[in-house]
Amino acid sequence: MGDICIKTWVYFVQKRFLATTSTSKMRASTVSPTSFTVQFLTSTCGLPLDSALLASQKLQLEEKKSKKYLAVLSFLSSHGFSETHIANVIGKHPAILHNQVDKTIKPKIEFFLKKGISDSVVADLIVANPSILKRSLSSHLQSSYDFLKSFLKTEEETIAALKRAPWLLTDNLKNTMRPNVDLLTTEGVPLSNIVKLIIRQPRAITQTADKMVAAVESIKRLGLKPSSPIFIRALRVVVSLSDDTWKRKCNVLKSFGLSEEQITLTFTRDPFYMFCSEDKIKRAMNFFINTVQVKPAVIVSYPILLMLGLERRIHPRYNVMKALESKKLIRHEKVVWALISERLFLKDYVTKYLDQIPGLMEIYKSPVSESSNQVFEHFAVNEGQN
Repeated sequence: MGDICIKTWVYFVQKRFLATTSTSKMRASTVSPTSFTVQFLTSTCGLPLDSALLASQKLQLEEKKSKKYLAVLSFLSSHGFSETHIANVIGKHPAILHNQVDKTIKPKIEFFLKKGISDSVVADLIVANPSILKRSLSSHLQSSYDFLKSFLKTEEETIAALKRAPWLLTDNLKNTMRPNVDLLTTEGVPLSNIVKLIIRQPRAITQTADKMVAAVESIKRLGLKPSSPIFIRALRVVVSLSDDTWKRKCNVLKSFGLSEEQITLTFTRDPFYMFCSEDKIKRAMNFFINTVQVKPAVIVSYPILLMLGLERRIHPRYNVMKALESKKLIRHEKVVWALISERLFLKDYVTKYLDQIPGLMEIYKSPVSESSNQVFEHFAVNEGQN
C-alpha cells in the first residue's frame, strides 16, 4: 500500500486517539501497560478494551509491522468502511490485520464492487459475516455467488438475497441448497416461487434433505398443491417451527375453542399466522373471542386477525366502533373494521361521524394503554359537560 494511503490513515488514527477518553487509556494501561496489541486495537481500531483484551489472547501484533496493519485499515476506510464497521470487523476477525491487502483483501472487495454492490453494502456484508475474508475467492466466494445467480438470474436479486443473508456466501450451497431446489422442482414448485423463498427466507431452503422431504410431504397431506403460492408460505413455516413450538401454539388455539380441523384449515388459508408468538396468539384470540365476541369460525376465515397489531390498530379501532354503536350510528359489525385500510377506516368510521360525535377522533387517538371503559367514561364526562 502506497505512502498516500498511509498518510490518509494517519488523520484517522489521530482522530481516533483524540476521541479516546483518558479514562479508557488509563484502564488499558493498567491492564497491560506494555501490550502494543491492546493499545493498537483500542486506540487505532476502535475496539472496546474488553474486546481488545479478548482478541489479544489469539492475536499478537508487532510494532515494527505497524505499517502493514495501517495499510489494511486504510484500504478498508477508503472502500466504504466506517469507523464502526472497522471496529466490528476487527473485533470479530482480528487476524485480518495480518492479511496482505493486494493479495487477500483487495481482490475480494473488488469482486463484489464489479458485481454492482456498493461500498457500504460490501462493508455491511463483511461486518455481518467476516468469514468472507477467510474464504478463497476463486474456489468459494465466486462459486457461491455464481450458484445463487444461476437461480436468481439477475444481479439485483442476487444482491438482495446476500443483503438479507450474508452467510450464503460462505455456506456450501451445492450441498445444502441444491438438493432442496431439485426436490421442490421435482414436486412441481415453480422456479419463481423457489426464487422468492431464496430471497425472503434462505434458511428455509438450506435445511437438511431429510427435513425438507418431511416438510414437503406433511404440507401435501394438508391438500396444498406444490404449484400454488401458498405451498411455499406453508413450507417457510413448517421448516422453521419445532414440533414442540407447533404443539404449544395449537394448544393455545384449542383453549379458545378451535378444533384440530379448524386449526389445519386456518393454516391452509394463511400459514404465516403460525409465525406469531404464543403470547401474541393468546392475546389476539382473547380479545376477538372474549371482547369482540366473534365465533372461532371467524378466526378460521380471517387468520390475518391474529397477525394485526393489537395496540396500534385493533384496540383504537374497536374503541371507535363501540362509540358508534353506543350512539346507534351503526349496527354491530363483526370484523370488517379490523381488516380495511387505515384510509378507509378513517373515512368510513371516523371523519364521517365527527359531526355526531365531536370527540371521536380523540377516542381513536387515545393512548392504547387505556381500556375501552376508561375511554368511554372520559367521553361520557365530556359529553355531559357540553
